[in-house]
Amino acid sequence: MRADSFKQRRETIMDNVIKIVLTGGPYAGKTTILDLLKERYGHMMVFLPEVATTLLDSGYKMDSVPPSPEWQSKFQTAILKAQIELEDKAVAEAARGVCKLVICDRGILDGAAYTPGGVEAFCKLHGLDQQEMISRYGTVVHMETRAIAAPHEYGDASNEHRHEGVEAALALDKATWLAWENHPRHVRALSAQGIMAKFRLMDMIIDFSLRSQH
Repeated sequence: MRADSFKQRRETIMDNVIKIVLTGGPYAGKTTILDLLKERYGHMMVFLPEVATTLLDSGYKMDSVPPSPEWQSKFQTAILKAQIELEDKAVAEAARGVCKLVICDRGILDGAAYTPGGVEAFCKLHGLDQQEMISRYGTVVHMETRAIAAPHEYGDASNEHRHEGVEAALALDKATWLAWENHPRHVRALSAQGIMAKFRLMDMIIDFSLRSQH
């Protein structure tokens, strides 16, 4: 198959699959919501786990706690490479299913929240086109960190790799929101509304996305 024909076929597959990003600050309830969605939808759609956590679980070591800026930069490069590869595989898998939908635990531009200078600096550093990265995803759902509504409840129970305190969590929540602010379907789930309200919002967005495919 010619390279241009392969590219065209790949783009056609991607056009037929919708990707929804679930993002937000630390301790936002993403893990709980994803577990609830998996219970409801099972194998109807493809769930892509958070790449950063996957790398750390696989033995990618921090150089300090909190990590140094140099380590963070190298880590974001590793995440980006793995994210693109895993997303493409997830899209191909979803294209073979009934519900052509991929739920991503974070997306490519999340890396901008961990990059000094934000999304502009992140895209320049990695040679990315911001609009192209935005167009990879149908909807971006920002789950506010619980540190906003209930800082006294903030903790690390849901992720052993979490090392941010309340102030850092608030800063990352804001930086993550700004990283995706130019996405045309950027939805915010307020921390004060509670986990089940966030879940219902995701459920509604998924239902809308599935309906839009027909």
